Amino acid sequence: MAQMAGDFDAANAWHVTIDAQYQGSYGEIYQKMLAAIASGGLPGLVVAYQNQAATYQPTNTLVDVNTYVNDPEWGGVPGGIRRLFPGYPPIGYQRTIRGHEDGVPHGPVH
Repeated sequence: MAQMAGDFDAANAWHVTIDAQYQGSYGEIYQKMLAAIASGGLPGLVVAYQNQAATYQPTNTLVDVNTYVNDPEWGGVPGGIRRLFPGYPPIGYQRTIRGHEDGVPHGPVH
């Protein structure tokens, strides 16, 4: 993970840096996110199962990833998220909640 974050930090044109931190299992991360939502101390990015992300959405703590993918300065990717992740969304993937695309697949997309 540290190597991937370092490679991204070195190569991205926007000078965005990643502070990758191990936060435990999915269950532990979920519990930490619930506490972070309550306190307002949210991370910039988090991993979650779909059902976990679905519980975050009503709290207005998630951002539609298309906000960034389609932004001319930060993303500007012709074809949007589907160009970044060919084959997205995979069959059975609940990609939107209330019309927002709140995440991208973190495993292989077939």
